[in-house]
Amino acid sequence: MIIKRKITMMFKIVELALSLVTIMPSYSLASGTGTTGAQFLRLGAGARPVAMGGAYTALANDANGPQYNPAGIGWNQNKEAIASYIDYLQGITYGYVGYIQPVGQKDNFGVALAYLNSGIIDQTDLSGTKVGTFSSNQSLVMLTYAHNFGSRFALGANLKAFQQKIEAESANGYAVDLGTIYKVKPNLSLGLAVQNLGPGVTFVKEKDPLPVTFKFGILYIFVEDIFCMSADAKYQPKETNKLSENVGLEYWVSKNFAFRAGYDTANINDIENFTGVSAGMGFKVAGVNLNYAWMPYGLLGDTHRISLGFKW
Repeated sequence: MIIKRKITMMFKIVELALSLVTIMPSYSLASGTGTTGAQFLRLGAGARPVAMGGAYTALANDANGPQYNPAGIGWNQNKEAIASYIDYLQGITYGYVGYIQPVGQKDNFGVALAYLNSGIIDQTDLSGTKVGTFSSNQSLVMLTYAHNFGSRFALGANLKAFQQKIEAESANGYAVDLGTIYKVKPNLSLGLAVQNLGPGVTFVKEKDPLPVTFKFGILYIFVEDIFCMSADAKYQPKETNKLSENVGLEYWVSKNFAFRAGYDTANINDIENFTGVSAGMGFKVAGVNLNYAWMPYGLLGDTHRISLGFKW
């Protein structure tokens, strides 16, 4: 029993570390931060959407899309694959690979795998003396289906199965995402998604709810294939009772090179440390896409994401 309690405590420490880098740092523990399990489900792997501040609900039109809104790939007519790597904080690393397969003119299927490693964490006794080390691994398998009802409306869904493991203990769970996109005009789209619906996750007899998230997004294209702006409003009832907003811009300097920038307005009180700001760039040629995103977390340090995509 004592060993299980220690493992549970270590697991909570890992979850808290993840919450610090996935939940807006301006929120405090008193407001509900860290009260859910499976925090890694909230990590956005793709460099393009992260560089745009995570404002991707009404865009989501590439192999990154299912992470943000499964309906976004409803109009894709090409096979597409993506691989992403994140160098996170405190030795945390995250890898993601995804693939999209169109079927006819109406349907798209997708599959994705993700793996997170917490790195080596010191284990100490009550006096603070180091008595060993431990690590935590978390993995995800995601299946996606999207269907368009013509040129203006699409629906999509994700089915997720995940595992969390620390030392000899592990926990398994599942979740569902639902999403829709409506193209009001060729240059204006609205998106709606709800993520991580599920029964919660139980680890060593302690059950935590999943990080359910409701999102509404808008995309406005100023110049097609050159300049667009996206914005999201996000609500996480299990984490905080506040509404947060995300804004992103993408500008293609040429047909091969793009600049991106974004901001998470939930962190406006911490602007002196650039928390919430993001930026990046993209390069594409002959169906190959290379994207980079930078996102600082103030005093905690900076994070970097690299994504390599193929379309054929």
